[in-house]
Amino acid sequence: MDNTSDPHTPVQNERECRKCHKHVPAEYGKMQGVYFVCNDCLRKECVKCHRLVAPEDGQRHGMDFTCNDCIQKAKKAKRNILLGVLAFLVCCGAGALAWQYISALPEAADRTDAAGVEEVTETSDSEANDPVKTETEAEVKQMEIVKPVEPVKQVEFNIATATITSTPVSTQAPVTTREEFRSIVENKVQSATERHVNELDVPVGSIRFCFESSDLTYKGKHLVQEMAAFYNQTSGSSKIFIEGYTCGIGDDAVNEILSKQRAETVKAMFISSGVDPEKIEVKWFGKTKNQEVDLPDEGLNRRVLISIK
Repeated sequence: MDNTSDPHTPVQNERECRKCHKHVPAEYGKMQGVYFVCNDCLRKECVKCHRLVAPEDGQRHGMDFTCNDCIQKAKKAKRNILLGVLAFLVCCGAGALAWQYISALPEAADRTDAAGVEEVTETSDSEANDPVKTETEAEVKQMEIVKPVEPVKQVEFNIATATITSTPVSTQAPVTTREEFRSIVENKVQSATERHVNELDVPVGSIRFCFESSDLTYKGKHLVQEMAAFYNQTSGSSKIFIEGYTCGIGDDAVNEILSKQRAETVKAMFISSGVDPEKIEVKWFGKTKNQEVDLPDEGLNRRVLISIK
């Protein structure tokens, strides 16, 4: 009987990556909370060269990540610019000194030097005998004593007390699936924890509808439930804003009613998911705002946008 193990059976010391679902050795990844993530999924995308590198091979600046190679290139470019500026200033200074030396007459220079020495001597004597100025200089020196700076207390991120706001649509396109929303929120929570800030910006959700319909699709229902579950973990100090829209086909009055029905459908789903109705604000616009956005397909205007502010 052949005792060879099945190659598709995970080895005992292997773990399944939560993101790509691959089985890799435990040492080729790390635990994030209760989940295991492999090194490939842990790699960050450099905002400069867009290469995927390990987190330790770069630095995070706010929401962006830059690899060490791009950091070194930027430092080298700055150094070259500084050297060029210094060389230019040295050349200008040397040229000015040379011109002054050539154009000045020796006798005039001697007279100027003698007058300058006498003036400096008189000024020094008067300043030494001025008690007011002496006291002023002593006060200035005393004011220049630097007081010890108190250490800044680091803030720990806590979703239950954090300030929650939605990222503007102009900087990040709305998400349409619960997987997108969950992934972006997890990354932003990790960033806020590393930066020791108790603030979190979350993406805007976009629920799409069929033509002349206000019924939630399977994908839209799951996105609303995911956003409601997230909101219920917060302090509730922010409000949920729901905005209904339609495409440009049909009468204005009919589209206004349809956009209201779509917004009210999403609101009802939030309430059934445990969100306080007082924390929800609903607006509808029909097709009146379609010209303000440049969507590639007219059908994409059949939507409801969800934001937290």
